[in-house]
Amino acid sequence: MNCLIIGDFGTSDKYQYKVAESMVSLIKDKGIKFICGLGDNIYDNGVRSVHDDKFKTHFEEPYKNINKKFYNCLGNHDYRGIIEHQIKYSNKNPQWELKDN
Repeated sequence: MNCLIIGDFGTSDKYQYKVAESMVSLIKDKGIKFICGLGDNIYDNGVRSVHDDKFKTHFEEPYKNINKKFYNCLGNHDYRGIIEHQIKYSNKNPQWELKDN
């Protein structure tokens, strides 16, 4: 099964958008089924609530053309915020998956 594995992906800069464009092409060309996020999902300091605007600017907008599930884990930058909100965001956005166990 083909998947993409990415890390340090929540920057919200122009390079994140370029990587997202490449991901769209790979998904089409290689039949990618899902994406594994290796952490540092939201730079620089994670999120402060499940409604934090960073979910939109650092995840939803850059990956709006990708209709695949992201199975995520946490990195050191994510732990600078409140990690429970990244876990709870799984209930808000079906594209985002982060378990607490």
